[in-house]
Amino acid sequence: MEQTAANEHPRRDSKGFGLLGIVISLLMATLVLIFVVPGLGEVEQAVGLHAILNNAINGVASAGALASFAAWLVFFMLYWKGSQAISRRSLRESCIFTVVALLLSATVCFTGTWATLDGEHTGFPWYSSGTYPFDRPSFSFFFVIRLIAVGSLLLMAWALITDALEHRRSNGINALQYSNENQESKASGFIKTLKRYVPSLRLNARSVAIYTVLVTICWLPILYINGPVIVNIDTVLQLIQGKGSRIWDPMTMQWLDGYVLQDHHPVFDTLIYVGFDRLGLLLGHEVVGLQILIVLQAIITAFAVVLSLAWCFSRVKNIPALVQVCGVAFVILVPTFSTVSTVIVKDSTWAPLFLLWAIAFAEFIYRKQSEKPVSWKFITLFVVLAIFAGLSKKPSIYITTGATFIVLIFMSGRLKTLVATLVPAGICLVLIPGLLFPALHIAPGGPQESLSMPIQQVTKVLIDHQDQLSRKDLHTISKVLDIKEAKKNWNPLSADFAKHYGYKPSSSKVDRSAFNKLWVALAFRYPGSYINAISYVRNPFVLGETYYQTGPVKCGWDGAGTNNVKVLPEFKTCTLSKQQEHLGKPFVNVMNRIPPFSLLGAEVLYVVWVPLLALALVVVRKRWKSLMYFAPVLMQVLVQVMVPAYQNRYTLGLLFTVFLTMAIPFLCSDQSTETTEMAKDMEDIGESRPDQ
Repeated sequence: MEQTAANEHPRRDSKGFGLLGIVISLLMATLVLIFVVPGLGEVEQAVGLHAILNNAINGVASAGALASFAAWLVFFMLYWKGSQAISRRSLRESCIFTVVALLLSATVCFTGTWATLDGEHTGFPWYSSGTYPFDRPSFSFFFVIRLIAVGSLLLMAWALITDALEHRRSNGINALQYSNENQESKASGFIKTLKRYVPSLRLNARSVAIYTVLVTICWLPILYINGPVIVNIDTVLQLIQGKGSRIWDPMTMQWLDGYVLQDHHPVFDTLIYVGFDRLGLLLGHEVVGLQILIVLQAIITAFAVVLSLAWCFSRVKNIPALVQVCGVAFVILVPTFSTVSTVIVKDSTWAPLFLLWAIAFAEFIYRKQSEKPVSWKFITLFVVLAIFAGLSKKPSIYITTGATFIVLIFMSGRLKTLVATLVPAGICLVLIPGLLFPALHIAPGGPQESLSMPIQQVTKVLIDHQDQLSRKDLHTISKVLDIKEAKKNWNPLSADFAKHYGYKPSSSKVDRSAFNKLWVALAFRYPGSYINAISYVRNPFVLGETYYQTGPVKCGWDGAGTNNVKVLPEFKTCTLSKQQEHLGKPFVNVMNRIPPFSLLGAEVLYVVWVPLLALALVVVRKRWKSLMYFAPVLMQVLVQVMVPAYQNRYTLGLLFTVFLTMAIPFLCSDQSTETTEMAKDMEDIGESRPDQ
């Protein structure tokens, strides 16, 4: 039967899609070329539909005759073949991925609010900043057509990919592996040679160690071009205060006498950074200690990423050698993980620790769904990883606790899950700040940090509608905010400015509680101001920034400390080193601009595209139990919406867990039905074809 279906495949193509389909594909290719290729920045200044279309056509022409023809030809083939493929999908599957394609299209077409666009090593030519002129009907018409056009391209690409996988299965070849009889003919000579001399990545200590060393060695050029070090502005502050300066709150700028440290930035990270800084001083050069830290950070990052790949290769059955090679090659060649590991900042320190916890979380779900025992030894490891992740970055404990709480609600075996939920939260949120910090004379972080978004949004209401607020409302606000200073320093790109200059440290707990209640009430009266106040929140969800990183060596807080405490005094603040200037900066500049790296490094790929496509596959395949694996992704997105400003380091957790997320649709419980489960994989993706 399968062979018969395969033989009928081309006949259905020619019968169902003839000359009319070719004509439609030609027209769609031309339309998409005009509406997709030009940047929106080229058309948004034009007035009237005629001027907009003229500018769009000029944008196509500027690419040159050969390049534009090549793009048109690709679009034509995509629509011609993709339309045939989409006609063979079930209605339910087509509807699901049409919605997904339009959502992904929105991430490409809508713009973010970026701090700078003119930096030579941080600018990206494919997007613009600010708000588009949707008040002009002609531009809105162009934008809507562009949104649909990009969505249709993505839909066609998806249809071709799934059709190729299903056609492969119908010919007797499992879509996830090379069958024994086809291995020699399908696998390239390169793959066969590689398998002969390089052991496969497996979930065991020897294999993970070998690949960790391999990846680390391949990352050494990245460590060099970004050298000698990159010390983030937050880390500079931590080093200044950790090396003996008088302690102050960096938000309120008030001295905190009587304390040896402050927990505005995690003390756990501060102790690590100061420890390696002092090691460098003992060795005769402060920078050497920080370089040792970067090398260790790179090794730990490589280990965590390799372990995540090994876990995926172990739990997803029958992954072909080519896919495994591509996974390792991605880690080595796409400089996302590698450049992130060269930056000394709490997020880079936290990300591999969080990934180790995420692997344990995935294994926890896998064992429970496979009805395998979960030992207390494993729960102890799970808890320890959550604690270390929570100590290195404060929002992490909310992510890990929220994810395990979801498991507590929906899965059995609740005692161990309850321990995994409550113990890390109790230690990180209650025990350490409540008992340990006072004993060690460590000042807690200021209460204004939890008010970042309320301060930002209430200040925006004051700017837009202060004359409409009652005296009582203004009095409540004035207890917490210096209204004049908050309005003067309010910035649409970050909540830190209004908070920094407007917050009153003298406000009491009662004042802050009343302020929060008013914040909730004002949301219903001025929703437009609230949304406009945090426009930066959408930045990770639209195409723009990449994760590629480079210098400077240090930046910020220069000369801020007391007791003559300095950090890397031989380097000027906010200045690139020679390697960063001549190698790192040009390298990142190229990565941001050439395919495929410009897309493979894009933040939105990991924040939206991969999770959304993985979720769609789970829904299409009706693997409802696999939804539990998305709990950490969901919690990360929820936390991301509450951040006080935009920086792509805030979404590193989604970058680091990308392989785990990609594996979710292909995971199945390891039970007695396992062998039959994987045989149905592509049948679940494609469901049943429409009756002929």
